[in-house]
Amino acid sequence: MMSLSIGRIMKKQNEYSRKVRVLGVGLAVGLMMSTSVYAQVTTATIRGSISVEDTGSIPGAEVLAVNTKSGFSSRGTVNASGTYVLTGLVPGTYDITFSLNGEVRRTRRINVQVAQEIDLDVSLMASDELEEVVVTADGIAGSAIKTSEIGMNVSREQIRNLPQDSRNFLNFAKMAPGVSLSNNPRKQQFSSGALGASQTNYYIDGVNMKNNINEGGGVGQDSSRGSPFSQLAIEGFRVITQNFKAEYEQAGSAVITAVTRSGGNEFSGEAFVLYQDKNMVELDEFAKEREDEKADYSRKQFGAALGGPIIKDKLHFFLAYEGNRQTRTSEVVLGGSANADDIARWGDKAGVFSTPFKEDLFFGKLDYQPSYNQRMELSVNLRNEADTEQVGGISSYEQARDVVNDSIAIVFKHTYDFDDGSYNEFTANYLDSNWAQHPQNATNKEVYENVIILGGNSYEEEASQESFTVRDNYTFPVLEWKGEHLIKVGVKFANYKYVQSKLDRRTPEFIFRKDGSGNFRTRPDEVVFAPLKAQLDSTNQQMAIFIQDDWEVNDKLTINLGVRYDYETNPVNKDFVTPDHLATTLRAIEALTHDQAALETFLQNKHDANSWMGSLGAALDNGITANDLAFFDADRYITDGSQRKVYAGAIQPRIGFSYDVNGDQQTILFAGAGRYTDRALFNFTADETIRFLNPRYNVRFSDDGAPGTVLWDDKYNDPAQLAALVDTGTARPELLLMPNDLKPVSSDQFSIGVRQKVGEFNTSLTLSYIKSDNDVSYHFINMLQHRPTLDWWQFLLEGVDPGSQAGNILVADNDRKSRYMAAFLTIDKPYSEESGWGMSFAYTLSKAENKGLETFNIDYPSASETPWGIIPSNARHRIVASVIYGLPFDMKVSGFFSYSSGERYNVFKIHEPSNPYDFIRPGEGKKDSYMPIDLRLTKDIALGSHTLTLVAEAFNVFNSKNYDSYSNWDAPWVDNFGEAQSIHGGSTRRIQVGASYKF
Repeated sequence: MMSLSIGRIMKKQNEYSRKVRVLGVGLAVGLMMSTSVYAQVTTATIRGSISVEDTGSIPGAEVLAVNTKSGFSSRGTVNASGTYVLTGLVPGTYDITFSLNGEVRRTRRINVQVAQEIDLDVSLMASDELEEVVVTADGIAGSAIKTSEIGMNVSREQIRNLPQDSRNFLNFAKMAPGVSLSNNPRKQQFSSGALGASQTNYYIDGVNMKNNINEGGGVGQDSSRGSPFSQLAIEGFRVITQNFKAEYEQAGSAVITAVTRSGGNEFSGEAFVLYQDKNMVELDEFAKEREDEKADYSRKQFGAALGGPIIKDKLHFFLAYEGNRQTRTSEVVLGGSANADDIARWGDKAGVFSTPFKEDLFFGKLDYQPSYNQRMELSVNLRNEADTEQVGGISSYEQARDVVNDSIAIVFKHTYDFDDGSYNEFTANYLDSNWAQHPQNATNKEVYENVIILGGNSYEEEASQESFTVRDNYTFPVLEWKGEHLIKVGVKFANYKYVQSKLDRRTPEFIFRKDGSGNFRTRPDEVVFAPLKAQLDSTNQQMAIFIQDDWEVNDKLTINLGVRYDYETNPVNKDFVTPDHLATTLRAIEALTHDQAALETFLQNKHDANSWMGSLGAALDNGITANDLAFFDADRYITDGSQRKVYAGAIQPRIGFSYDVNGDQQTILFAGAGRYTDRALFNFTADETIRFLNPRYNVRFSDDGAPGTVLWDDKYNDPAQLAALVDTGTARPELLLMPNDLKPVSSDQFSIGVRQKVGEFNTSLTLSYIKSDNDVSYHFINMLQHRPTLDWWQFLLEGVDPGSQAGNILVADNDRKSRYMAAFLTIDKPYSEESGWGMSFAYTLSKAENKGLETFNIDYPSASETPWGIIPSNARHRIVASVIYGLPFDMKVSGFFSYSSGERYNVFKIHEPSNPYDFIRPGEGKKDSYMPIDLRLTKDIALGSHTLTLVAEAFNVFNSKNYDSYSNWDAPWVDNFGEAQSIHGGSTRRIQVGASYKF
């Protein structure tokens, strides 16, 4: 079945040439519409004042920034008061020259980072000869601390030198306070605060990489062992966990904004290879107790990059490639209930099987500066992944699924510096992401309960999002009114196409159970199948506008004022039409919340038919009332295709300030507040339609055709014959419904803090509070409210509508909430060749709670009924520290130290009858602390002007235990409550070796 997915994706790739032509037309139109844009998202800004001693006047003063690598220049405008602004600076090293009357008076060499704002004041002598002063940006007092944002920059030096196991640049986000990484090796994600990974976002060269369909935050990150982008191609990036400005979109928590590398005036290149195998990975303690042998495993990571000039100072190129080849193994075992006959029958199905992973990442970029005041970029990014999963445990290799994860992004950017000091950036980008999983084997699935699963996998899925986006941002000339205003405005339009296909049980799943003799029957006991294909295609347009005013009131106070507005035309499957039979059922359920007599009659009839449900009898004896039902508004979930209104309230004001206490950029007070709106995932809204298109049916078999069963016949191994049974022995399908007034997730963020320069060190202390609303949860609509005499699992009101064609009905609501309180302490000293070392330290003290356990909130009547509880991924204390240190003999050592005081997990406690919900204790369990140390040692060997570097890395050097699951049932018959049962994969001690070559 993999060929189907590959064929579909290759068909899409054949369309790329046509789409590139379409992109070209869009670029031409865009260039006619605009000459360019300012984007704080990726570029840096240098601003300050120029004064002239002796005269005090500044006529004829000029400022020019020249990139030392590419030769590209940017000219700043000096106004009458002597202030200047250099905008749109790509991260890198610049020579800033200050001239007076056409003569250079002073030069500063400054290293600027992603989205950095630098204040640089200079004083010129009218009669001076040239005075050259060379410093780095980080050596300028206050250059990195005068901002209201909470975040940190990750430099190219850190990316190159810090230990990194998987070469996923997103993993460096853990260096920022409040950020945590997923422990699941198949989900390479990051999250922040009390919200999950889906509420994060990342940008590559200012392009929004948001996954609109599935979870994970960025495209392709819902289920992947790979990296979303070549780490070789990353120049640097910034992680912002709070108070990001109005330029940033579709994120309720943290964002990462990365800038890609460019070629320069000198040819340069590099290549690397890293290797790891089973002999370099420690077995975990549970595997050692079982006396397991190490499974076959190897991983090779390799890549190369090349950049240089096409036309010196004008046109440059950069190319990068990275590959990842993993050969992992999964062990298939027969279940614990297997007897001698089972072992003789299926013993050859057990064993160790290879599950390979392959990833290829390509990146290419052209930079062109036709004149000093304009620049163009064109880049292409390709990602191709192939994985094998769903093998292991009692799932035989026949159950294997092929997973394909491919994407292409094409970006064009044009920037223009106007002579009046204004700046414009126009961007057009095309993004196509495709994720699919298909069974390798198309035969019927056979489940021999608790022993072995054979045959083809019964689940397949495809999800793709394709978008074309244009955006234009404009920065006005500095406006002088009660200080200086740097005002930016931006607009965006994006056209999206979504495709979601889910085929659950399209391959019949036959379930076999044992008879009284302890052996499996020769015929199946039941089958679950869904004979219809389910696919939903949809389009959506996204529009946005923002305005941001960075207002420098005086040399001490800067106020950041911004507002953003986002709008989508179809974020919630608005064309869905509720079938008439379902509308009847929904209204019948609602009627029970108003009609006491109907409720009592219904419950009495249900009790008479199900006398074993003693709690129903108790409820009737105690006088249950209609008020005990969770009120349900049927019309909120019934639509004829016109009732769903698009949310139009996504207005997001954002404000922040920074105050330089002494005016010397040493001590900075800062604070910020703002609203941040994300979006509902298409996967959730599409399920509503897909459940109708792909209903699952259940048929029970017997040897005599007893009531409620079908007489078994071998012909039913044919899916076509099963389809004929739909009308004679089916179970009604479970349905998911969306409300007509669904809102996007939003968070309100507040922070206050202080930053202090101490010599070469930047320190900060921040207090943070975030509350989020409108997260989506599903709950049963046919469920009673809390009653002391009822057990929760007997609340389902099945049969409320005898003519219903639906089974259980779950409805979505915006009733999940979260809150996050934290204190952050950070210390960093940027690495420099002069000092030979650098470090960073981030401590987070936090409490993250939510109301609503998870997306499917089936243990309570609704998310609003759940108590506030600690979020399982929250650890009270987190520390992440890094260090890079130069050694003699051209050696360098670096490391990460991490500490987690222990994440939480939910506990299930046997409860008293008076409180049936008390058995769910959200976040009451606490995992053991985890303290890994990662080290990297390199040795440079000079080969003329080239350098060969030998690399050795060790991860979790002292083999700290990162426990995953715990025994969480607190009951008298559970002897091991609170004990760890497994360790996160890939977290034991492991070693990696490699080499790189640079010229």
